[in-house]
Amino acid sequence: MLLSLLFLIILAVLAYQTKKVVLPAIVFGVLKAISSCFFIVAESELSYDTIGLLAGSQLLANGLLGTAIAYLVVKHSQDWKFAILTTVLAIVTFMTSAIDPIIAA
Repeated sequence: MLLSLLFLIILAVLAYQTKKVVLPAIVFGVLKAISSCFFIVAESELSYDTIGLLAGSQLLANGLLGTAIAYLVVKHSQDWKFAILTTVLAIVTFMTSAIDPIIAA
């Protein structure tokens, strides 16, 4: 969970500093997929093709969530309504991290 928070902070800082949406979202998705892949490899006996499938799904899900968060940070960072929406999306990214221990069990 702390690693997800670090990745989320990196996403927000990159998006705010560069004023770009796509590149920080891709970085966020890749970092989350790599951490998910390492966790599954360390904690389970799944085959590599299954781990690749899980990492790909994490990349897709977190890439899309990262795009939404980066867009809100870049375009609507001053509006409190969008700050609440950004917080909700951040919580959803933490929920995707909770899937890994369930799969590894």
